[in-house]
Amino acid sequence: MNANVRRIDDPVGITTARTMPATWYSSTEHHQHEIEAIWRGEWVCVGDVDESPAPGAWRSITVGGLPVLLVRDREGVLRAFLNVCRHRAAPLCEHGAEGGGAALSCPYHAWLYRLDGSLARAQGVGDPEGFDVADYSLKPVAIAVWRRWLWAVSYTHL
Repeated sequence: MNANVRRIDDPVGITTARTMPATWYSSTEHHQHEIEAIWRGEWVCVGDVDESPAPGAWRSITVGGLPVLLVRDREGVLRAFLNVCRHRAAPLCEHGAEGGGAALSCPYHAWLYRLDGSLARAQGVGDPEGFDVADYSLKPVAIAVWRRWLWAVSYTHL
């Protein structure tokens, strides 16, 4: 992240600037292109550190067009995960939702995830051969705090 900060802080020597065409502000195609070309795979500011969840709580946001959960475990460690159950890809909670507790439960089949992202219970699966709960943790999203700001990276390959 520090290399990106230095790159942004360096002057670029722009001597002439023009306004973008008006259609760029309302075009669905242009918006999708910006999401893919600019926001995905780069550090994106997602809020002030004071807006982060309290210990034992979570908040749903969007990063680069992808649904993300900001989670602070009971020890105060801030984490981020894709807001997608590993079972049938259902969202664990609605966009903008906030909550707390010891775990997150999928509303579709009640798979239960601890606040560290690990799978606590796979409801209805039983004990099939070759099923390892460690293989079904939530997919992490990189998260960092820089100068009181929360930054996250969403990757297109997740």
